[in-house]
This record gives sequence, structure tokens and C-alpha cells, in this order.
Amino acid sequence: MSARTPILQWRDPQGGWHGVLLGDDLYANAWASDKRDLHNELRELHAWIAANASWRLNEHDEAELIWVKIEARARFRLRERIFPVDPLPLRIPCVRASDDRDQLWCLQPQLYLRFDIDRGAEFKALAKHYAQEALRDADPMQLALMLPPDDCTIEWLSAPLRERRSSTRIEDHPRLKVLFECAEPALKDRRLLGAALGREREAVALAERLAAKRGNVLLVGPRGVGKTTLLLDAVRRWLRVQDGDTDLKDYRMWRISGARIVAGMLYLGQWQERCEALVSAMGFARGFLAVESLAELTQVGGQNPESSVAAFLAPFLARGELRLVAEATADEFDACRRLLSGFVDQFEVVRVEGFVGAAAQTLMRDIARTLGSSGRGALDAGVADVVLALHQRFQPGACVPGPAVRLLRELALKVRREPVGVDSAIAAFAARSGLPQALLRDDVLLRFEDVRDALSSKVIGQPQAIAAAAQCIVTLKAGLNDPGRPVAVLLLTGPTGTGKTALARALAAYCFGDAQERLLRLDMSEYAGFDALARLVGGEDGRAPRWLQSIERQPFSVILFDEIEKAAPEVFDALLGLLDEGRISDRFGRGYDFTSAIIVLTSNLGASASATIGFAASAQDGFDHAARTFFRPEFYNRLDAVISYGQLDRNSMRAIARKELEDLSRRDGLVERGLSLVWDEEIVEYLASVGFDPQYGARPLQRALDAHIVSAIAIWRLAHPEVRDVALRIALVEGDPYIAVV
Repeated sequence: MSARTPILQWRDPQGGWHGVLLGDDLYANAWASDKRDLHNELRELHAWIAANASWRLNEHDEAELIWVKIEARARFRLRERIFPVDPLPLRIPCVRASDDRDQLWCLQPQLYLRFDIDRGAEFKALAKHYAQEALRDADPMQLALMLPPDDCTIEWLSAPLRERRSSTRIEDHPRLKVLFECAEPALKDRRLLGAALGREREAVALAERLAAKRGNVLLVGPRGVGKTTLLLDAVRRWLRVQDGDTDLKDYRMWRISGARIVAGMLYLGQWQERCEALVSAMGFARGFLAVESLAELTQVGGQNPESSVAAFLAPFLARGELRLVAEATADEFDACRRLLSGFVDQFEVVRVEGFVGAAAQTLMRDIARTLGSSGRGALDAGVADVVLALHQRFQPGACVPGPAVRLLRELALKVRREPVGVDSAIAAFAARSGLPQALLRDDVLLRFEDVRDALSSKVIGQPQAIAAAAQCIVTLKAGLNDPGRPVAVLLLTGPTGTGKTALARALAAYCFGDAQERLLRLDMSEYAGFDALARLVGGEDGRAPRWLQSIERQPFSVILFDEIEKAAPEVFDALLGLLDEGRISDRFGRGYDFTSAIIVLTSNLGASASATIGFAASAQDGFDHAARTFFRPEFYNRLDAVISYGQLDRNSMRAIARKELEDLSRRDGLVERGLSLVWDEEIVEYLASVGFDPQYGARPLQRALDAHIVSAIAIWRLAHPEVRDVALRIALVEGDPYIAVV
């Protein structure tokens, strides 16, 4: 067997002949005393490379020699000083080569350059640019070693092919080194091998688009819709009809991110050099880079989008030297167009919509069947339907397949160990969301009175607030809440210390099982300055604040905006979308979903205008009037309920004192040693008396508990470290609390 390959040859002043294999990525070269010997040497070289490292070879159908004039600007360094050298005019031999797939390359063997070009691009301008960049800042000695010959020609050789031996590992390929440093070959990852079920037609169309054009593609759709799966399916279809070296077929698509491009880059210009190396490597691999987040490319690399990685890559995309396939949500796409329109214009947009209705149900059943056939274990009939129904009802902001498929995969893994049915699916969703099964199961009765009583044990003396919160939970159980908004938006108004924060904590504990983890509290007095909005949703550095990161990880939460009236006006504008549509976005278009969250806003508006004790009608009207006066109508109308808190009376203070004592008895310092607390009504009356203040609510009572009870117990326990498993009585002796063993 033989192959027809082009060579570049020239004669040196001594009469010898030099030659370079143009089809070799490493530009193997030879020297001989006459032309015939040179051709024999190059034939042997080509045969050896084909047998031992075939990935280095490219097949060329055409090769044309074009001379390009440049000015090389060298620099001479002497110790710490640098002296410029007069520009040196040079004629650089450049080869324009093409193959049967209509791909074009520019080859500059003397400078060891090779890059892809577009058929409509200005060849000489590009070749001049790359040659000058290669020779920039070279010292005179380096420049002398790179001087091109005065004259050279292209010839075609018929080179014999030897039997192919085991080739060098692809990981050792010098042209791919930078890719293995900061990217991953996507088609080698078995976790990403699933077909795009339900999108066969879209996958075929996308594969044809990848094969027919050299342009860039942007997949736009919500998170979890299956953009990556669709892309990988299309790439596999595209590669089935591609010719060329099979060693590189699995290395045509590389997954990368903006963070990985700039990772480890310490000095100015270093990440730019890496980007140029990536462009060169992808030209050799004849594939494209796949970026999961288009918005991230506009955030990393520089101080602003104009100096980011995206801005640096835009010219390479425009000239066709780099192919990029990226993903973005609709909000991210709009933000990127606003921030860096020239970059976004290089992409052809492909919309990817979520599955709805019967299509979503069919998809979930097909995925469940596929998981069973893959050896993980068959799922019971109806499991896919239940998983889909739970997500559509309680996580309406998530698209299908999204998190529903992740739960199906988790259940499929359990099949190997235990039977998985509808009950297992509900239990798994409950564990993920924190929602009690009484809310998830239609066959379990949940009465309004039971919810009200559960919340009343946490919040004392506010029956109206308890009833409103309980009604929100019952509405969620009945499936009557608006799926396009948060589960509930409650404004709690009234004096300080009356239990507004306690209600938010009680909702988090009842709905999600963990008040500490699922309650996100924002003190809105911290968002009153000129940069309040930037700190609320993320600043110039592109990093999301912690509360948005938390809601992204766990959408089932209670969000408490404490003292909302102290926030800056632009913060209220940003919250309008959150309260109305259950979404908020930052300046880079990253959206966050709140349709599975409960929003609680607290305010002290109207508290100073009323000294009424209890729930008098005038107090309620005063708080509501203050809220209506302060908030704009469009903000006020987005509230599901405005709940007015009344000042606490003595009976409520006694009930709170009992609750605080019960909570104290469950603290670790007592439980670990088996110590329990007993007290009589005299202690309750004492705490209610010293801790009662109509103006400040229950806050003084908590301070009184710490000062008079907790401190006394702490002193006693440290004085008796050996005592365990006894009951401690709290009693009054001469008007002060006293601790004794029962």
C-alpha cells in the first residue's frame, strides 16, 4: 500500500537538499546531498510514522505555496537592558492545504505553525499575523535559526505504508497536551453515553448542522432540560459518518469551563497563551470545545466582560479557527448579548424546550425502562409516574427531565438491594426535599387543626399568624397553590419580640424537617446602601452570594427577609420578580428558582404608633395601614397574606416561659449527663414577671432566663461534675432561683 503526500523542499547554499513532510503535524524533516536521496529519506519517514504514530498524519488533496511578506522585530538583551533591533523584512513560505472534506490549513513549517482557516478568510492577512506573532520578541540568534530559505517548492511523493504497529498513547500527543491539562474528552466518559430519548429528531438535525457547517452552536434552554445529552447524542451521530484517523474520533469533543481555562494562571498573559494553545490543539483534533455555561466565559479572565475569556476567543470564532458549542439558559443568553453582543453573534442558536404533558410522562417511562434494561434493575410500574407527579407538584420550577431523572437513577440503584415501588419513590422524594409524607401522600389525611396545633407549640400568643401559616400548608397539600409563584409569601408586621422570626423557624421545621438548615435569614438593614442590589444578587466578580447558592443546592427552604422596610428601593424592584414569578436573576443571567420555597417578610411598621396590648382591631388596622402606606401597590399586591402581630399579654408570657424551660431541658449539657429539669408554676410566674415588657415582647424574657436560670444551672453543674442521671429542681429561695437535686 502507498499514500500520496506533499513535501516542501529547498536547496541550501552548500548544495544539499532539505525537505519537510507537510502531512506530519510535527513536521518531520530530512537532509540529503541530492534530491533523489532526500525523497527516499522522506518516504521512509512517512512509512515509519504511519506504522508507529499515525495520529500525526493528515491527508491533503491540494497544497499551494504562497509567499507572505512580514517585518520581524527582534530584541537584543544585555543583562537587564533590552535593545530593539531594526525591523527585518522577510518572505515567509506558507502552504495552503486542503483535504477531501473541504477543510483548509495554513502550514508554516519553518516556524512550526499550523492552523485552520475558513475558505472565505483572507489567507495572507492571517498568515502574516501568525508569522509575526511567532517571531515577536525573538533575539537575533533565535531569529537567525528561524530564517526561511530564499526559494522552495512543493512536490508530491508516493510513500509506501508499513504494517501498523501499536501507536503511541494519545495522551502523549504533544499537540493535545494542553487539552488533557484543562479539558476532558467528553466522548470517553461513560457517564455521558445515554441517548437523547424523546429528542431523536432534534439529535439528527443537530448532527447535520455540525457536519454541514464550520460555525458555532449555542443550545439555549432551562437547566436540566437535557442540553448536554442532546449534544452528545448529536456528536456521536456526526462521528459515525466521519472519515479519518479513528484514533482521534473519540477526541473530537472536549468539555471545558472558563474556570479551568484560567486555573493556575499566575501572571498577565498566561491564560491568553493557554487559549491560543487550545485553538491550535482543536484545529489538530478537527473537533470543538463544549462549554457548559456560556455566561461563565464572560465572567473569568479579566475585570469585566470586555477583557474576559469570551472576548479573547471571539476573534478566533469569527475567523473559523475555533469551533465552540456552548449551553445557556434564556436569561444567560439575554445577559451575554447585553454584556458582549459581538461574542454571542458568533453562535447559531438552537432552542431546547422541556417536556410537558403526555410527552413528559412518556419520557419518564422510557427512561425507567432503559435503566432497567441497563442492568441496574427494573422499576415497578407506576414509579416513573409518581416521581414525575411529585416533581411537577412540589418542584414546579424544575423542568423535565431535570431532577426527576436523577431521582429515577437513584431508585434504580436501590433495586439491586431491595424492591422499589411507589412507597419507596415517595420516601426518597421526602428525604430529598424534607417535606413530610403527610404532605406528599394523597391517601394520608392532613387536617387544618393538626397543622395549627403543631405550629402553636412553637409560636405563642399569635393565633391569627398561626392560622394564616397553617392555611398555606393546607393549600400546598391540596395542590391549589400557584405553581408559578413561591409556595407562600407572608408579610408579618408588628412589635419586636412577638414571634415573627419564630413563625418562620416553625414553618421550616414543619415543612422541611430542619429549621436550622432550611431557614435562610437575610437582615435587610444590611442591604440599604448604594451597592445593596449588587450584594444581594452578586457583584462584579460574578460570584453568587451564599443565600442564592443555598437555594440553588436546596430549593425547598424558608427565606426570611427580616425588617424588609430597611432595604434600598432597588432591592424592592429585584424582589418583585421573586414574589410574582418565583425567580430572581443576577447581572450575568443566572436564574434562581423559588417556586418550592416559602417567603416570609417581617416588618416593624406601625409598631411605634400603637401601644395596644393583645389583638385589638385598632392595632391590626394600624399595622395594615402602615404597610399599605409604605409599600408600593405592585409590591403589596404580590403578598399572599399580611399578618398583624399583637403585643404579648401576661398569659402569653407564661406560656413562652414554659416553652423556654422545656427547650432548656433538652440542651446538650444536660442530656449528655442524664440530667432532667423539674419546676413548678412559681418559677414560670417569676420568669413572666421579670421578663415582661409590653414594648419589647419576649426578648427580655429570654434574657431573664439566661441571667437567672441558665447561669444558676451552669454554676451548679460545674460544681458537681460527678453527678449524673438525676432530676434537678428549680425553685425560688428568698426570691432567687435555686438548683437542687430532687
